[in-house]
Amino acid sequence: MEQQRLQQILELRRPYAKCLGVPPDADFATIKQAYQQRLTEYQANQAAALGEDFRRLAEEKTKAIHEAYKFFENLFSPEEYKRQKEEEKRRREIEEEKRRREI
Repeated sequence: MEQQRLQQILELRRPYAKCLGVPPDADFATIKQAYQQRLTEYQANQAAALGEDFRRLAEEKTKAIHEAYKFFENLFSPEEYKRQKEEEKRRREIEEEKRRREI
């Protein structure tokens, strides 16, 4: 039953994750980084120089990127985001300690 629920959640996340170019099970830090990167790809001021059609396409893509990010932002509570950042920090500390031992 739990696995079925997890599968449903991943399916719900899939189109938003695809829009941002991340896997459906990505953590919020990865999602935030992808969001910022995707926004720079479709900046309206860059697309404006390419013509009206490209500007409209860039606007549509930007709206979709914002919608996808909002979906994930609402999905992750501030506590969840903080927990993920702490886990990421611990992983980096462990990796750094391993590197120090290798030297």
